[in-house]
Amino acid sequence: MQLISGVGTSIGVASAGLAVVAVASEKLGGLGQTLLLVGTTVGALLVARVSHTSGRRPALTTAFALAALGAAVVCLALWADLLLLLILGLLIFGFGSSASYSARYAAMDLAIPERRARDASLVMFFTAVGSFIGPQIGTFISGGTEDLRTSLIWSFGTAAIAFTSVAVAMFFALQPDPLILARTLQKQEEPADSGTKSSQTKGSSLNSIFKRSDAIYACFSVVIAHGAMVTIMAASPLAIMEHGGSYSESNLVISVHLAGMYLFSPAVGSVVSRVGSKKALMASTLLMAAATMILLPFSHSLPVMVLSLFLIGLAWSGGILAGAALLVDSVLVDERATAQGTVDVLMDIAAVVGSLGSGLAVALGGIEAIAIPTTLALLFFPVVRALRRSRWRLSR
Repeated sequence: MQLISGVGTSIGVASAGLAVVAVASEKLGGLGQTLLLVGTTVGALLVARVSHTSGRRPALTTAFALAALGAAVVCLALWADLLLLLILGLLIFGFGSSASYSARYAAMDLAIPERRARDASLVMFFTAVGSFIGPQIGTFISGGTEDLRTSLIWSFGTAAIAFTSVAVAMFFALQPDPLILARTLQKQEEPADSGTKSSQTKGSSLNSIFKRSDAIYACFSVVIAHGAMVTIMAASPLAIMEHGGSYSESNLVISVHLAGMYLFSPAVGSVVSRVGSKKALMASTLLMAAATMILLPFSHSLPVMVLSLFLIGLAWSGGILAGAALLVDSVLVDERATAQGTVDVLMDIAAVVGSLGSGLAVALGGIEAIAIPTTLALLFFPVVRALRRSRWRLSR
């Protein structure tokens, strides 16, 4: 199912800007991706809320069904040439991305701690496979027509079918609900005559969730790493062109970067499961910081840029998997959905800020203007944890 959802999601990513251009003008082309990001953020809140109150099955089914509706609205907007309707459709379409991201958490709900990262990595891998083939499927179904609006209608129609099929599959196949079952199993394991920890904290605010040091570390390490990755990824094509590179070189860098993010995720997940989420998260953060630092003296070198972006993608994969596993280990089952939803929303915000600020930063100071603050941000939590560990050892 993740492969099919990846098909639908990638069609939106590839075609949202073109849809806005077809209905409005090229000046508003960037609005398409912005609408998808906003929709993804709102969708993450919806998925988290419904998951917390009713479980994964209704949350994912609803989000994918709404994404299918959004794709259908986009088709109608393209046919009727209505910009406001297109805006609404793209916003709702973004719910598909939030559902695809949240599916990795569903894979962790019933997994034993030693396999959580590996199971989530398989979800990421098959979503990525679908993302790679999605635009090509849309092009094939459109029959190679040269009319942009007709091609887009066929593409978004394909996405509507993909999301509808995933929603139906989630509704019938995701039984028993993994999150509900995990809660039930936890309650069965707790002593009946004790004031259990889960009942005491049920309905508690997110402030109490993130008072746990491991949850704070997992949340903000992932958010910082995701923001750093998006910022560098958005800035690298601009930096390549600034140094006289070509469009094909830019595409090469991004392709290698995406391979680092997704192609090796099953292997990365196995490593995370083997070494532990805390150690893996620390190693991934340090690897991303090192990969960013090498851009400072060698940003003009294409081979170094390729290496750096590949390592950043690989570190992002490890950080996302390790952070998700550590977050699951750090919070109670009753708190899990809201905590995960908060992390996803913060990741989306970091991505928006990073993508919007990357162009200005490159224009003002080159990619070095991004690499320096990004490296410092990535090193913050490793340094803090190292200092705390040193202080604890000295106090013994």
